[in-house]
Amino acid sequence: MLLLPFVFLLALEGALRLAHYGDDLDLVLTTHAFGRDWYTLNTAAGKRYFSQAGIAVPELYDELFELHKQPNTKRIFLLGESTMAGFPFDYAATPSRLLQTRLQMLLPQYKIEVVNAAMSAVNSFTVLDCIGELARYEPDAFVVYVGHNEFYGALGVASSESFGRNRTLTKLVLRLRTVKVVQLLKNVIALSSNAKGQTAAPRDASLMEVLAHDKTIPYGSTEYLLARETFEANLREIIGVARARDVPIVVSTLASNIRDQEPFQPSFSPSTPEEARGRWNALVRSAADARGRGALAEAASDLRLAVALDTLQADSHFRLAQCLAALGDTLGARSEFERARDDDALRFRASGEFNGVIRTVCRDLSTPVADADSAFAAASPGGLVGSNLMMEHLHPNFNGYLLLAKTFASALGANGILAGADAYRWASATDDAVRRNATVTPFDLEVANERIRDLTGRWPFHCVSQAIPPAPADSALRSVVERYARKKIIWSEAHFELAGKFLAEKNYDAAIAEYRSVASVVPYSYYSWMMMGDAYQLAGLADSAGAMYRQAIDAEDSPYAHVRLGMLDYEAGKTDLAIAEFERTIARESEGREKMHPKEVSVLRYFLGSSYGKLGDIAKAKLNLQIAVQIDPSNRDAKNMLAQIP
Repeated sequence: MLLLPFVFLLALEGALRLAHYGDDLDLVLTTHAFGRDWYTLNTAAGKRYFSQAGIAVPELYDELFELHKQPNTKRIFLLGESTMAGFPFDYAATPSRLLQTRLQMLLPQYKIEVVNAAMSAVNSFTVLDCIGELARYEPDAFVVYVGHNEFYGALGVASSESFGRNRTLTKLVLRLRTVKVVQLLKNVIALSSNAKGQTAAPRDASLMEVLAHDKTIPYGSTEYLLARETFEANLREIIGVARARDVPIVVSTLASNIRDQEPFQPSFSPSTPEEARGRWNALVRSAADARGRGALAEAASDLRLAVALDTLQADSHFRLAQCLAALGDTLGARSEFERARDDDALRFRASGEFNGVIRTVCRDLSTPVADADSAFAAASPGGLVGSNLMMEHLHPNFNGYLLLAKTFASALGANGILAGADAYRWASATDDAVRRNATVTPFDLEVANERIRDLTGRWPFHCVSQAIPPAPADSALRSVVERYARKKIIWSEAHFELAGKFLAEKNYDAAIAEYRSVASVVPYSYYSWMMMGDAYQLAGLADSAGAMYRQAIDAEDSPYAHVRLGMLDYEAGKTDLAIAEFERTIARESEGREKMHPKEVSVLRYFLGSSYGKLGDIAKAKLNLQIAVQIDPSNRDAKNMLAQIP
């Protein structure tokens, strides 16, 4: 009798699996693409962590990586939150792609695979949930960037997506999320709650609003301390999982915008009396007046008095930091900017203590640190990280992501991960060289700008002064970006459309850049390489065109690439080579590979017949011309040439 409930649950689980009920929430799936089998990340895996109706569940990139890893392949998994995912950029400008570009230049003797398993609005619980699963796929290293979302990210202490504050319970529920019975129960609860109007996300709400709206957390409060303790425990376990699987792991410190992002929610300490609050307001107004008159020292003096009245009021720290920076006291300014960030009661940026936790845990566990915090400070005037490297409060701009990827690569190299430290060819991967090879185009930059304009126009941002002006409304770029933002076209189609417009304008360099961007992200597809070859040919660069056609064939053995390479040889008078490519194309057609349109095959037969005619092989010339006419009776060129043969 005691076993009956368990038997029932097992039977129900089996029945649900046979019926393919629910979602496949495995992190890695297998797929067939471009003529091969691959591993791919499951774009729907984010459903493990989000259950509210109407919420836009963050998706993983559907990256492909080798099913059978080759001996010379070095595979790195990136784990983390939206910064590691690359928001607001896609594909070519993400830290994974920029890291792969740099590492491939540093270690040309290897094939570098960098797989981005990060997603927006998650935290260290997600990293812990995923790292053991990813360890099954032969990683050579993990790189982790996590910590900003410990309060409001899914499963955070103040998140609307939470199983409560008990860490053990949260881990247990995560382990059960792939069980079909649990999915059934979750869906029943969701349907019941939705019917009562309890859990539906607000219309048009951003993830920030859904997960964190109006949930302030004072510095040092019970919730703050719990988040910090949970983060430390998760980080220790994350490192422990990697070490148990004998996979090197690098953990990064966190960077954020301290100079140009004012506190989202400055608030008084509950213990500050009304009379002190009144004096604080008077001092802040006096400081603003003094600053308006250019009396920066006087303003700083007033603000120091305001800080003394309530050390947790983030606004006075921020204003004081601005005055000190203007006075040239960058050390003092940095300290106050950091205090303003740490005392911000709306915790979308990790406090400095979280970097302290990262450094302490990594020191205790002898784990390499990629010190992004220090790298960003070193690259900023006066050590004050702002819009020079950040888009808004914490997401890097393109220069920032270049620096973040460089910081990861430096940590891998310095610790002899992937290869011995002396095997890294640092001179070959200068910042300028990496930037040239990054294949990021104005389209990628404008997409990022568009997303930031949308983000900073919403809660909790107080103004849109940070917003970047859009591209001209009548420009081709603007049109493509808007349709991409509305999901009318996919990323590769957007690049191809822009490339077509550039070709029409005879702007071949710009067209090649668009095709190259797609080729760098999807190198195993022939199409972008082939189109790049077409652009080079139109530009009169036959050798470069040939190299691209051969690259297309290496990527995916398409008849279209063979035909183009053959035509290039035909026009160059290399008749033997042209015939070889044309014959290869016909052989692949007969083998049932990618099929060409009959009219295209007729044209191919015409040029093959013409090539044989040039070599004096009349029989083969006549045969191919006859086949051309048979396939397409409207092929006048083939008819005319055939008529000239006795």
